[in-house]
Amino acid sequence: MNDTKVPIEPITKITTTTIVNYSFEITQLIPSTSATFRVYLYDSNNMIVTIQTYLMFGEDYEQWGSDDEYLIQWIKNKITDTKF
Repeated sequence: MNDTKVPIEPITKITTTTIVNYSFEITQLIPSTSATFRVYLYDSNNMIVTIQTYLMFGEDYEQWGSDDEYLIQWIKNKITDTKF
């Protein structure tokens, strides 16, 4: 095969990826103020599809307190509200 690359008119290839789960880490915590989370989104092969960053502050931060279930649901809501 020849290694020469021949230019063509650009073609857009669209693919669909299904996100099936996520993991997260706290990247910044300002006590009594806010928290920043890095969220890793995975496909069915457990491969990272994308990484998102979300900032929690105000009433959401106050509601979180030490309730990890609140945090898990909050992140799920952020993911489903994100336009990819």
